[in-house]
Formats: sequence, structure tokens, C-alpha cells
Amino acid sequence: MQRIRFVVIVGIIVLIMIMIPIYYPVQTSTESKRIIEGSVTINGEILEVEISDEPDEKSRGLMFRESLSRDTGMLFLFDKEGFYSFWMMNVNFNLDIIWINSNGNVVHIERDLPSCFMSCPTYAPRESARYVLELNSGVANELGLLVGSFVGINIQNE
Repeated sequence: MQRIRFVVIVGIIVLIMIMIPIYYPVQTSTESKRIIEGSVTINGEILEVEISDEPDEKSRGLMFRESLSRDTGMLFLFDKEGFYSFWMMNVNFNLDIIWINSNGNVVHIERDLPSCFMSCPTYAPRESARYVLELNSGVANELGLLVGSFVGINIQNE
């Protein structure tokens, strides 16, 4: 009975591992060219950001990307403030995740989050946020970003 249970569990895990790349296909070289749609200003430094505002973009995020340059990030936009949780499923590099409220103030930071491929923990803010910014691990520290810091958000075509 335990052997059958083990085989079923392994089969489910294998099926999930096969289905994830199908549902979230690995980007080709032309797809991986990021589209800069805005910028954020943190303590006088401007970083270009790719905007993620559609449901499929939000669920995919930085999954399966090989890297993210130091001076870029991904900014997730939400229609209203809330307690939006994130995970590191299939992200191939560590990240800093910063939650920002409607006024541009940082309300929560998770630093140096490790990549994860199975049974991934989720990370959520302690206060509601309207924006979530993902940066390479260590960039938040390099920029002196703290809870309460102001982040200027410039979104093209908004």
C-alpha cells in the first residue's frame, strides 16, 4: 500500500514538473528581450522596470529567466492596495522583493530570497501595498532601501 502511494506521489510530482514548462514556456532569445515600460527612482538612482499588470504576467513574473541586470527590475501593478503574496517558484536567481503602498512608501522588504523549485514558501507584506518591485538580491541594500523609504514610480502610458 505504501509502495503504491509512493509511486502515485512520484507520478504526480513528475507530471507537475512536465506541465510547468508547458504552461510557462521557457522564453526564446527574442522573448527574453525585456520590454522596459517604466522606471523607479530610489534614493536618487533610476532603475528601469518591466511592468507586470496582466494576470498571466503576474503569475509568470521572472520565472524561467536566466538573469536580471543590476539596474533593472520588475514592477507588479495592482488596481488597489492589498496583501499580495509572492513566491520564488522557478526563479533561477535570488531576489529582493519590495512592497510599496499607493503613496510610494516601502511597507515591507524581503531580502535575498532563494530560488525554489518545489514546495516553495510564500512571502507577503505586513501592511497593504499597491505595487511590488522585484530586484536582484542585494540591490535593495546597495540602494539603502528601508521600510518607509520613498520609491518614485514612473509608468509609461499611464
